[in-house]
Parts: sequence; structure tokens; C-alpha cells
Amino acid sequence: MSCSNQGNHVIPRHMRIEPRGSAGNVPRPAVVQWGMAAITPEEALAYFRRWELVREAEARELRRTPMETKLQQLASLMASRHVFGPEPDREAQLQLVRERWARLRRVLSG
Repeated sequence: MSCSNQGNHVIPRHMRIEPRGSAGNVPRPAVVQWGMAAITPEEALAYFRRWELVREAEARELRRTPMETKLQQLASLMASRHVFGPEPDREAQLQLVRERWARLRRVLSG
């Protein structure tokens, strides 16, 4: 996916708002509309900047979390497997994965 770096914020190409006439002189709307809400380019950029702040805060929090806490969280997740119901097609999915690996081995071994 192609991205644009506007300031320190990377915005995916499909979400970028080009100035009018910048893409081969094709007029572009000044407002982007997703679903029912319409937003201006400035509002879109502000939205992405807020999520950038969220990502940065989460990264800081994760860096500060002691390894013991991370391991306890992992153990809790692994112990909670029974909370989720059985996957009815798990065996079929496993069989597909095994077949793909076997096919890769055959192709790569000549």
C-alpha cells in the first residue's frame, strides 16, 4: 500500500485527500465522505493525528510494562482458551494447512 508522509503522520494512499486537480487535472472533492458523515481534509488529518497519539501512548505503555506482567497476561490468555467455543471446522483448516506445507515441500525439494 502506498503512503504519504504529511508532517510526521503517514496516511495511506487510499485515505489521502489530494488537492483539486493534482491527479492528472481530475477534480477532487474538497470533502471526503465515508458512510453518512462528511469530513473536510483538515478534519481527516486531525483524526489521523489523534490516532497517532493513541498509538504512541500504547507503545509507551507497552515499553513500561514489566516482563513479568506481560508473561502473566500471556498465561491468562492461554488459560482462557476454554472460554471460546470449539471451532467446528478446525480439523478441516488444519488439514488445508498441512496440505499447503506438503505442497511447498514438494515444490521446493524439486
